[in-house]
Amino acid sequence: MGFVLFNREIPTRLDEILLPEQTAAVVVDVQNDFCSPGGRADQRGSDLSPLAEAVKRMTVLLEDARRHGINVIYIQNTVLPEGRLSPAPDLARRAAMWGEQDPLITIEGTWGHAIVDTVAPRPGDLVIRKFRQSGFVGTNLELALRAGGCQAVVVVGVETHGCVEGTARDAMARDFATVLVRDCVASCDRSLHVASLRVMETLLPKGWIADADAVRRAWAADRPRGR
Repeated sequence: MGFVLFNREIPTRLDEILLPEQTAAVVVDVQNDFCSPGGRADQRGSDLSPLAEAVKRMTVLLEDARRHGINVIYIQNTVLPEGRLSPAPDLARRAAMWGEQDPLITIEGTWGHAIVDTVAPRPGDLVIRKFRQSGFVGTNLELALRAGGCQAVVVVGVETHGCVEGTARDAMARDFATVLVRDCVASCDRSLHVASLRVMETLLPKGWIADADAVRRAWAADRPRGR
């Protein structure tokens, strides 16, 4: 059970907060430029193996989410050709990450922009393009969550220390119960992945950074009628 504060019941257990009818799975930036051989991350020599492991596990998790009637929402990192929608500060950030000669990745309409085939959206899933690190900035993600009656989000994707953490932090700031799936998020740099999880552990209630098995058990838990 959770606890009582100011005469209110405060749920904290995963099976209390991850009610299927009130939960959405948010998939962040699982795209070819980040995750696939031949993509931009691969071209610059990044180690894709942590991402491949996470994508394999999240494929199973998302199938289970759909079986429980949980909404699956994909966040698709998007850049327009010639840096349109990217003012100087954003271009400076991108150049620092990807090089001044060719700083644009996941350009709309390219193979690198596409979501990885093995975890591609199914009919009924929602795909939301984003133009900044957080899935909430300049998008209709919050509107989609509220319209679907969502009170909790399960966040998976890449990279942990970047767009995953940015999206999770903004979900928390918007009062969604936010669960980060430890073995379904990854960074090419394992040290940054570990550091990000450590920081998030200081921000989220105990147990809200959980492995996929714990999340699946919560979805499948027996509940009183009406829950």
